[in-house]
Amino acid sequence: MNDIYETINKIANANKKRENQSGYPVDKFPPVMSELIDTLHDDSQIPMEIIGNAVLAAASMACQSLVDLELSHNTTPELCSLYLLTLAESGEGKTTINKQVMAPFYEFMDELYADYEHRLSKYKGEVELWRIKKKVLEREVSSAYKHPDEEEGESVEEKEKKVRLHIDNEPQKPKRLTLIYEDTTLKALTDGMDVCSHGGLISDEAIIFFKGYTNDKFGILNKGWEGGVYAHKRADGTDTLIKPCLTVSLMTQPRVAKDYLRKGEGIAKDVGFLARFLFSEAKSTIGNRTDNTDFSRSRKCLNIFHDRIRALLSQQKEYITSNKFSKKTLTLSAKALAVKKQFGNEINDKIGLESSHIKEILSKSGTNAARIAAIFHCFNDNSNNEISPEHMTDACDIMRWYNEQAKKLFYFTSEDYQFEMDVKEIYFWLEKRFMHNKFIPIEFNTLRQYAPNKFRSTGRLKVIFDQLVAQNLVVYAQTRPGGCVYILPVLSRNIISQSGNFYYTNPSDSVAAQQAVLLSSGVFVPAQPQPGTENTLLNKPFFQFKTSRDIHGRLRNVNINSR
Repeated sequence: MNDIYETINKIANANKKRENQSGYPVDKFPPVMSELIDTLHDDSQIPMEIIGNAVLAAASMACQSLVDLELSHNTTPELCSLYLLTLAESGEGKTTINKQVMAPFYEFMDELYADYEHRLSKYKGEVELWRIKKKVLEREVSSAYKHPDEEEGESVEEKEKKVRLHIDNEPQKPKRLTLIYEDTTLKALTDGMDVCSHGGLISDEAIIFFKGYTNDKFGILNKGWEGGVYAHKRADGTDTLIKPCLTVSLMTQPRVAKDYLRKGEGIAKDVGFLARFLFSEAKSTIGNRTDNTDFSRSRKCLNIFHDRIRALLSQQKEYITSNKFSKKTLTLSAKALAVKKQFGNEINDKIGLESSHIKEILSKSGTNAARIAAIFHCFNDNSNNEISPEHMTDACDIMRWYNEQAKKLFYFTSEDYQFEMDVKEIYFWLEKRFMHNKFIPIEFNTLRQYAPNKFRSTGRLKVIFDQLVAQNLVVYAQTRPGGCVYILPVLSRNIISQSGNFYYTNPSDSVAAQQAVLLSSGVFVPAQPQPGTENTLLNKPFFQFKTSRDIHGRLRNVNINSR
């Protein structure tokens, strides 16, 4: 018995170590899922982010037709489906993992297709008999019209009624069901969901989505997350209402997704589409993988996971084929509700601080956390309808990780990012001016006059220069108290010379003179006096300085060298 516990502890410690290395919160998943993510990662070295998102998508698809979620603030139950976006380079294993994890759904689709073929064959026989009988009935009515006095038995009206009744009973051609839509068009997705309103948009290379979906066509995708009704016009011109329930798992290369987000994220976020997603970018493991021929552990975990998926699919086959769904409504226990409320308060604080650029995403994270908790509850085969605080706590921890991923991915939309770009633009503009005038100090007001137009507001430019001073890139200086403020560049030691107790800059073809700072010693270096020169700054000493010791920048650091 002690040996068993020792083995369990070793596995747990190994799992914890892996989690810490990858950052992915695998230990917050139920055992069936966490063990699968761990073993697939160990056996294949494919990034955990890819595996984890595939597992979440599979669990979401398996549960979305069976349960919904009642939250206290909403009288209409929430769907229990998730939208996930995974960024990973080519060759990381997106296709491999999708095929492995989603295998039961493709098996189920094969089963549905076999049923469709059987029903189609039966339909062909029935419709042929229906047509024959229709011709007979039509001949009888035609004869009654031509020779009304010769007809015996049924009246013309009765024969007409039989024709109308027969037409009403025309056999309906069975429709082929689709559960998984891969790299499909929006029209194909909408037409498919008209047949079966529950499904999954699952793509390991979502090229059509990122290249072909326009920002004004997110209607059915938004409804597929929120559970609303979508009005659809069929190809034959008839109108229908669809109440879609959709799991979305898009995997694509970072360049493709980031180009899309930079070009269209404003509209996509405004219409609420991107706000619904759980974002992640996989840390590449290419180059650090080792050959492995033993996949027994991951196969065992896959079999257990697949068995549970198949059990859940078997419960909903009738719903799927009839397109009529009857779901069990889950609720949060009092303690689980308290966990969600605390998480919501934490999110509200972040919206007003460093994460304001993803406020739309954060505003949905409480609901997404509750959905994850509901999926965990359903997947664990809990017979009761109440979600535990443990599942809710784990789901909130998982959402914290996804929120951090979104914060990084959408950093380019933040005010801090724009400030970084402004600091870099001013730095390189200033660098050119200093090089042009051989690094002679420049009056701040002069810089304000000649700076790019968007920076000519004194307040805006001052904040940028404060950042440069705080990073020891320039120095503020004055020749007298209350006098004009000059900007002095900070150059390297090799242009500094010492004569007795005095330090001077070395005049050269590139540097005339400079008021510099020896940062290591804190000694201020005046310009070397040069009588007769036209620029009086070369002979005017500065007595008051402000350096990084006095000025704090808005950000801790702006990497000037990364353009």
